[in-house]
Amino acid sequence: MKTVSIGIVGPATLLGKELASALATSRFPALSPRLLDPPGEPGASPETVGEHRLTAFGDEAGLTDAFSAAAVADLDLVFLACSEEEARQAIPVLEAARVRVVDLNAQPHPAAEALVHLLDRLELVGPLHAVATIFEPASERGWPGIQELEQQTTRALAAQPLPTDIFGGQVAFNLLPAPDGLRRRIAADLERLRGGARRPAFTVLQAPVFHAALLSVYVRYERGSAEAGVVLRAVGEALGGSPWLQLGAPGESAPDVLAVAGEDRIHLARPQADEAGGLWLWAALDNLRRTATGAVEAALAQLAERA
Repeated sequence: MKTVSIGIVGPATLLGKELASALATSRFPALSPRLLDPPGEPGASPETVGEHRLTAFGDEAGLTDAFSAAAVADLDLVFLACSEEEARQAIPVLEAARVRVVDLNAQPHPAAEALVHLLDRLELVGPLHAVATIFEPASERGWPGIQELEQQTTRALAAQPLPTDIFGGQVAFNLLPAPDGLRRRIAADLERLRGGARRPAFTVLQAPVFHAALLSVYVRYERGSAEAGVVLRAVGEALGGSPWLQLGAPGESAPDVLAVAGEDRIHLARPQADEAGGLWLWAALDNLRRTATGAVEAALAQLAERA
């Protein structure tokens, strides 16, 4: 595949920083990307190129240009790592310039991807029913989510009023129901990724976690009262056969949330049988990494179609 020229809109966002790492790891066939401020930032204009601004990109410093038609005219592909609203402003300009676009906001929700992969492996053992609880991290809301959770944590300890602009309530030392829009998004992603297969029942909670999506999954097989040990061995073999799953050591009750940082794989505690005849699974993944890696995979697929 020949070398292409790419741009990144929003390199200083959480997703932009993770995208830098994913591009480097994948050895993406591109020269250093052109870094672009999101539309609407100071100095940005849809018509003119503003002055360079200093930003951090990956482990190095970089210079950004204001987003404009002129700034993207000679690019082959642009990643949108900015907010959804900023992406909506950028897409018409990119379409007019006939530049290929990969919008990170349009990638499947990382928890939906993880849940679908788990179910695909578990169904190798037999038909099943599944119920999942998804714990949403603050980093899915970008820097504003991280900052509000940090402020809530410090202010709660000091018995001060808490900011709630992002989460609509206290998340620090607490759990909140996720917004209806998020649940609808995950439901749509599950429907699309499952391709018509049975969708699991699930709920989504906003958790007081800065990074890493967490899933608690309960599974019961339809095949009757098979011996628990037989089912556990079969499930262990099915899960262990996936290169995208990192099974924990025997006896490990939960995955190490800190250990998933920068990992493409889903970390999974070994399934535990319960007295009701089902299995419990506890999984964690780097949500930002999964989204960035998915965007790189989507970009490679686009370039392969063009070749």
